[in-house]
Amino acid sequence: MTGQPSSFTIPMKNSKLYLLLACVVLLGGCGKDDPKEDDTPDIMKSSAKVYKDRSIYSDAMNMSISYSIWLPPSYDENKTYPVLYLLHGYEFFETQIANAHNGWFTQASLNSNATKYVWGGGELFIIVTPNGQNSFYMDDYDDRHLKYGTFFEDEFIPFIEKEYHGNGKRAIAGLSMGGFGTLYHCLTHPEKFTYAYACSPAAWGLEGVVKSCDKSKVPGITLETGTEDMTVSLSTVTSFSDVLKENGIDHELITRSGGHTWQFWEACLPKILKKVGESFK
Repeated sequence: MTGQPSSFTIPMKNSKLYLLLACVVLLGGCGKDDPKEDDTPDIMKSSAKVYKDRSIYSDAMNMSISYSIWLPPSYDENKTYPVLYLLHGYEFFETQIANAHNGWFTQASLNSNATKYVWGGGELFIIVTPNGQNSFYMDDYDDRHLKYGTFFEDEFIPFIEKEYHGNGKRAIAGLSMGGFGTLYHCLTHPEKFTYAYACSPAAWGLEGVVKSCDKSKVPGITLETGTEDMTVSLSTVTSFSDVLKENGIDHELITRSGGHTWQFWEACLPKILKKVGESFK
């Protein structure tokens, strides 16, 4: 025993290494004995679903009408949900919907925008876009004499909310021709909607509808348009805003740089989702 130290001492130059190893062992042991629970919210563990090429046969239209629908993350058939009816523009059904590429669901990245909104704590709701048939979403728009307005109100809305478990709350939004449809339906059936958001709306010919609507039931309305829009002029939208003001209908008017483009409409999407979600609370 002579010459041996009475106690073992870690050499200073190795003390940091030993301390690090000890920490690793201790942390490893804690991990085995007391595993951490996964605190990721359930809503972020499930994926939203987009379905295209679905259809409903319409007696009013005497044809099948296709639609695309977005179901939120954690969608549960045992629960009920509000519904946003999102209306596309003129001729988009020929170039997008007929090829299972609905404009809202692809070019404007609705799935990513809506999923981001939900994961950020937004309200859960269903989003559906029907094939508008270049009808401006009304009856007898042209010499085809399509009864699209009747189809939308009396057949499509009841079908969607029964098939996908709607809870009776619904909003409406759209672009261009869909913006017209948004305004037309929220003014002719104001009691049905909690909010209406019209982007670059083809807002001509609606003065009579504004004057005759039940102003006490009109939901919140937002008009958003681009100052460089060469398809639906800024003056068209601001003139319609003036008509709403003259008839005592409160609304929001947003004008900003941009044209009649998907880039402009994609920037509208987060605002649509937020306004609609708030109206569903």
